[in-house]
Amino acid sequence: SAGPRGGIAIQRGALFHLLKNRIYRGEIVHKGTAYPGEHPAIVPKLLWDEVQARLTNNGPDTRGQSHRQSEAMLIGILYDGHGRRMTPSQTNKGAKRYRYYATLGLDPAKAEPPAWRVPAHDLERIVVQRLTAFLGHASAVTDAAGVETPADIERVAGEARRLASLLEGAGDRLRITRLLVERVALSATAVTITVRIAAIDAGAVSAENITLTAPIARIRMYKESRLVVLSPASRAAANPDRDERLVQLLAEAIAARDLLQASPALSIKDIAERHSLCRKRFAQLIRISWLAPDIIRDALDGRQPASLDATRVIKADLPATWAAQRAMLLPAA
Repeated sequence: SAGPRGGIAIQRGALFHLLKNRIYRGEIVHKGTAYPGEHPAIVPKLLWDEVQARLTNNGPDTRGQSHRQSEAMLIGILYDGHGRRMTPSQTNKGAKRYRYYATLGLDPAKAEPPAWRVPAHDLERIVVQRLTAFLGHASAVTDAAGVETPADIERVAGEARRLASLLEGAGDRLRITRLLVERVALSATAVTITVRIAAIDAGAVSAENITLTAPIARIRMYKESRLVVLSPASRAAANPDRDERLVQLLAEAIAARDLLQASPALSIKDIAERHSLCRKRFAQLIRISWLAPDIIRDALDGRQPASLDATRVIKADLPATWAAQRAMLLPAA
């Protein structure tokens, strides 16, 4: 016969199930997919995401591995181009560890549409850089907050500067990003970041979230996939006149330059060896990365001359000066 229940300590498994139950977020789960329910959420999203991150970091599969997921800045808030949640993953090759974000719960070989996987370091860097740039733009922040009086403007701008400073330091980067960012969505050409304005200033007149966009290109440098930020001109991605092979070459060159600038004490040969790249190809990409800005801009906008393609840029012995580059690559006026 049924008697009274309860009065015993909650075991680990029951507690884990309780903390993972999306019903408290106002959702219903069917066959592994969460859908909005008709009942209200009783757990705020920010608290939910923080709890899920803590569970993932401290889960049983992370014991003895120095909490490998603790670096996963975007856990719980990242979505692929089909609106599917992405989760941290990693692979080890010898002594090197490579972190990624991958579409949650899908077999990359069988999923339809295919599962997405992007390098974690590149994506996190792009998000932090875009946030820092926004916070450092005082008028953009105060406009988003809807403040007008000098005192309010100074208060909001000052808090934004403080947060930007914390983002630039590694110690608080994860905490501040999680505080500010509601959602990060990927597409083939951009990263879209939803920012909580109320997290910058609780007294903001406008507490509505805003979105920031960072145009990107996904490139493959030999065995390693990378994400790089392109200029705003890359928004013309749908331009039928744009030579995508040329654009990808330029993106690859920019990525190579980033590697060089990140290790100023190393030679081109040392950097190429560290990243398993062909030294000759890497040096070639470095030269291409210093192509005249107007030539790069025209290529991204699809305004390059018909005679300028990836093959010609690769084979060209590019001179050092931009004027000489224009004379070599562009038709005479």
